Amino acid sequence: MTISFQHVTFQYGDGTTALDDLSLDIPQGKKIALLGNNGAGKSTLFQHINGLLRPTSGTISYNGAPLNYNRKGLQTLRQKVGIVFQDPDSQLFSGTVEQDIAFGPTNLGWDKARIHEKVSAVMALLDIEELRKKPLHFLSLGQKKRVAIAGVLAMEPEFMILDEPSAGLDRYYTKQIMTILSTLRTPERTIILSTHDVNFAYEWADEIIVVSAGKLLYQGDPITLFTQETILEQAHLDVPWLFETTMVLLNKQIIDTPDVFPRSKEALFHLLPTAHAPEIWV
Repeated sequence: MTISFQHVTFQYGDGTTALDDLSLDIPQGKKIALLGNNGAGKSTLFQHINGLLRPTSGTISYNGAPLNYNRKGLQTLRQKVGIVFQDPDSQLFSGTVEQDIAFGPTNLGWDKARIHEKVSAVMALLDIEELRKKPLHFLSLGQKKRVAIAGVLAMEPEFMILDEPSAGLDRYYTKQIMTILSTLRTPERTIILSTHDVNFAYEWADEIIVVSAGKLLYQGDPITLFTQETILEQAHLDVPWLFETTMVLLNKQIIDTPDVFPRSKEALFHLLPTAHAPEIWV
C-alpha cells in the first residue's frame, strides 16, 4: 500500500508549473506531515494522490500499478484514498451530521446495517455522537472538521489525506485534531496532512515531506529536518519551539544529549534536572 510519484510534472491551464519533476514514495502506516510555503504545490500534490488531477507528465503508482484514470479506476482509487479538504463547507452538504457521514458508505453500496454500524463507530471515535441529528449549518468550525474527517473515515480508506486540518482552529482544537489523527493511524492506514504549523508537524509526524516550487526538498524524520538550515530557509520554515528550546538547553549543558529527542513538552520536562532548573532562565 505505497503511493509512488515518478518524475511527475503538472502544469495548470495558465502555464503555472505546480509540480516539477517530483519523485517520492509515500509509505504505508505512517503519520506524515507535508510542509511548504504558499504556492509550494501541496494541494496539487494531494489532488494527484486522489486522482482529482492527472500529471502533465510522469507516473503515479499505487502498490506498483500505475493509476487508472477511467471511471472504474478512479472509483476504486477513491475508496482507498480519502481526502479531507481545508474548508469543511466545501465537503459537507447533507441535512444532518448522520446523513453526511453515511453518504460515502451509501454510495459504496453497503447495506443499511453495515452503514449504521460504521457511522456510529466513527462518531464515537471522533466524539461527535451528540451531533448525530444536528443540522450542519449549526456546527462550529472545529465540529465541521471532525464531521468531515468522520465522513472520509467511514469509507475505511487505506490512505487519509488532510489539507490543513488545523487551519482556523485555536490551540485547544488543534490538540484535539492531533489526538484524533494519532488514533486513526494504524499499521494498515497512512495519514498524510499538510500544515503551516511546524510545531504541530514536529510533535505529531513520524515523517516530514517538504516541497518548494513543486520540487521535493526533504523527506525524512522531523528531528533531522530542523537541523537543515538551507532547506528551512528555502522553504520559509520556522524552527519548532520545542526543538529550539531543546537545543538551547543542550548548548547550556543543562540537559544531557538524550537517547530519544523530546517531541512533546512532557518529554522535555522529564529531561530537566531539578537542581539546575533555574539555569534555564540565565
